[in-house]
Amino acid sequence: MNEHPERVRQLTDYWSEIERLLSLNILLLALDEDIIRAANQEREQYGLLNNDSLIVASMRNYGLSRLASRDAGFRRVSHLTLYSPSDV
Repeated sequence: MNEHPERVRQLTDYWSEIERLLSLNILLLALDEDIIRAANQEREQYGLLNNDSLIVASMRNYGLSRLASRDAGFRRVSHLTLYSPSDV
């Protein structure tokens, strides 16, 4: 897509979905350098993918321990309580 900026300009679903999320009154937590560095440790310890390790490191940083996800990789993280609803 980087070679076709005219196509990127035509993509509209991304922003409409972002606006929908922002309208849900969800608290967005900051991601800083310390969390990014901690994510590497989570990735190495639990064998998580990069985005998943960022989620786990952020949760640890903010004192959160419950996660709703169908991603079974989070089951490897010992300090999380994973909820795997069938409708997610």
